[in-house]
Amino acid sequence: MLADPQRRLEAERLRQGLPADAPTDLVKTLDIVIRTCNCYDMSSSPEAKAIRDETGRLESELETLRNKMNLGYTKPDDKTFVKASSVALRNMMRTSDDEQVRKAAFEGLNSIGPFVLQNGFLEIIKLRNKMAKKLGYIDYYDYKGK
Repeated sequence: MLADPQRRLEAERLRQGLPADAPTDLVKTLDIVIRTCNCYDMSSSPEAKAIRDETGRLESELETLRNKMNLGYTKPDDKTFVKASSVALRNMMRTSDDEQVRKAAFEGLNSIGPFVLQNGFLEIIKLRNKMAKKLGYIDYYDYKGK
C-alpha cells in the first residue's frame, strides 16, 4: 500500500489543496504520509526494489529465528537457566534488589546482539545501505530520514 505511487500523489494533491488556515495537525499528518510513501516508492529503481525485497526476506528469516531464540537468564544461586522474554529481563534489571540477578538479566538480554549478528543482521545492514545508495542516498539512515 505505501509503495503505491498513487497514494503519495493523492496525499500531495490533498496537501496542496489545503487552505492557508488548515489545522496544523492535518498538515503535519499529510506531510508524514507523503514522506512515508516516498520511503517505500521504488518505482525509479527496479534494482533497489529487488534489493529491498531480498532485505525483507532476510529480515523475516531473522525475526523468525529471534522469536525462537532460547532467551532467559542463569540463576546466580543454583546456575539453572530460566526462560524469560526481553521484557521480563528488562524488568528484572530495573526492579530486582539482588545485584547478581540484575547482572544475570543483563547478560541474558545482552545475548541478543551476538545472536542476531551470527544470523544475518550484518548482511541486512549491507543490503539496506546498498538499496539506499541505488536511490541516491548516502546510507540507509539518510534514506529513512528524508
